[in-house]
Amino acid sequence: MPIFKDTETGETFRVHVCYQCDIDRYPTGKPIDATDKLAEPLPDGSGWVCGDCKVEELNKRKLRVLGPQHPDVQAFITREEREVRRWNQYARRVNKTMNAGLPYKTNRYTGRTPF
Repeated sequence: MPIFKDTETGETFRVHVCYQCDIDRYPTGKPIDATDKLAEPLPDGSGWVCGDCKVEELNKRKLRVLGPQHPDVQAFITREEREVRRWNQYARRVNKTMNAGLPYKTNRYTGRTPF
């Protein structure tokens, strides 16, 4: 468990880390914010899970149970589709003008890469 020390006050903080988050974005684990109310330790005591990972897991479970045509499922699929499309359009523009090599993202729920 990482321990951080505030350089001004000298206080030490224990920060929990989520290792289930996106490995490309957080290769050493994502630090969990202390205000994250959904974060909780794993049942076997080996680590913690952040609220974002829990919400994603619940959404994937809803997708399996209710199917892709259910209105509740369509809501979070289209939200993710919009976010991924916005990023991919930005990455395409930057890659085209600056040859930056930004990676494209895929939808976590459908596996599609929208442009």
